[in-house]
Amino acid sequence: MNSQIDFSRLSSLAQEPPTTLFGCVRMAWPQIQAALQRHVALKVIHQRLNEAGIPISYKLLCIYAGRLQQEAASRTKITSSAA
Repeated sequence: MNSQIDFSRLSSLAQEPPTTLFGCVRMAWPQIQAALQRHVALKVIHQRLNEAGIPISYKLLCIYAGRLQQEAASRTKITSSAA
């Protein structure tokens, strides 16, 4: 590869908002987790997400939260078994 590679279009993707609901929830996940750890009800979190402009149903938020929790749990298992 002798030609000049332009990564500017690729690097700008990191600044763009997510295009899917799951992407939006994943981006907000650290804040959602922090609220859940403070025993904030998922219903309240759902309401706040909708107020913030993320039009997600409560049922779908429950599904996405479960997926993200499973991902975190499986990452923890992999890390602890590798040590």
